[in-house]
Amino acid sequence: MVSFIHFATLASVAAICATALENAAVYRFGERNTQSQAVLLSQMDSIYNLADEFDVSDFYELGKLDNVEALGVGKSKACDRKDNNQLVIIVNGVDEPQAFFEHIKPVILVESKDDRSSYKFRSFLSRLPSQMKELNPNLNLSKLSSHISILGQNTNRALFETWSKVFHDKEHDSISLFWGEISSNYEGSHFSKRSLEIISDEEFINELTQLEFLLKNELVTSNDKIIVNLQSLTTIYEKTGEHSQAYQTCKKLLGKLIISLVENSAKYDSTVVVMPLQQQLITMKINDDSKQELSVAKRDSYSVFASANGCFSSQEDCLDSTSTCSGHGLCSKVGKCWKCVCSATQDSSTGRTTKWTGASCQKKDVSAETNLFLWTTVVLLFVFAAGVKLLISCGNEELPGVLIAATVPTKKTM
Repeated sequence: MVSFIHFATLASVAAICATALENAAVYRFGERNTQSQAVLLSQMDSIYNLADEFDVSDFYELGKLDNVEALGVGKSKACDRKDNNQLVIIVNGVDEPQAFFEHIKPVILVESKDDRSSYKFRSFLSRLPSQMKELNPNLNLSKLSSHISILGQNTNRALFETWSKVFHDKEHDSISLFWGEISSNYEGSHFSKRSLEIISDEEFINELTQLEFLLKNELVTSNDKIIVNLQSLTTIYEKTGEHSQAYQTCKKLLGKLIISLVENSAKYDSTVVVMPLQQQLITMKINDDSKQELSVAKRDSYSVFASANGCFSSQEDCLDSTSTCSGHGLCSKVGKCWKCVCSATQDSSTGRTTKWTGASCQKKDVSAETNLFLWTTVVLLFVFAAGVKLLISCGNEELPGVLIAATVPTKKTM
């Protein structure tokens, strides 16, 4: 019974993964946001566009563009970014990415497909900090927290001292103070007091307070590149569901806060990438360099405790160790550990559906074909054996009396 329930749970999660995927959405602010409608680009064209935007195009072959005009989507030649800081905010776990901001439309919709290529865009984002640093050895990568990374020409020690004092000093409950200010600013005009009181997720509150503190205060130097990876919406979705008031309120509040911080800011050249619920969380892959990098973030002590059977202690370990489940599934919590829950993929050209299995969904699942072949063979062997036995029994059976009498030889008299 337990095995059946476990199987049913995996099957239900896999069924969710097999549903149609929402497209990721890319928003740009300032002079570059001049488009009236979003442009739908393929996975690779979206990567080339952002790689050129973030100055990491050396890692990609731009000659392989599916659409030659994709490189210029959402960009303005008149926009001078030399004096601006580059800000990239990645928001994971949004049910409708293209409607994340109420009055602003995305410039790019990243086409999502239920096949192996669907992980390429996420993989590009996860490697972005390391690629930026690799192409510019003068940049020092600093990790303020699990959510915020900064690449700068000069390590801003004042920033780290301030950050450590504000967010890591246990004697001062700064996060509660900042959260109270945010709540009071949005109470009444956008949210009721009751809806804000519902928000209690610690990770979400930490993300919002850290993001606002960094962008509102003059803490970064010029030409810094700031990468923010927000994951708390996915956690809230897993706890409360997509249609819950808590999830919808947190999503709306996060959107309004980001808009207030970056829409009219001349200091930041801002790009917001909104990832849908069905796609994987993004794990920022950062190459450690203890001599050049400074970090005040508390590092997680998670370790892979049973990777041989595909069981991991955290989602980050699962994503990193399985290469995002080989692009064929989701890292989901099953029981007490994180595992790859595989989903079927469909070839758009042939229409053929392929199922995957293995600890990292790396093997084609041929169990259905194997079972069909096995049981067909067993049935045929049974039929053959039954036929042989029938023939043998027919040969050994005595003839009826009439036939026996007819076959008894008669003695002729001379």
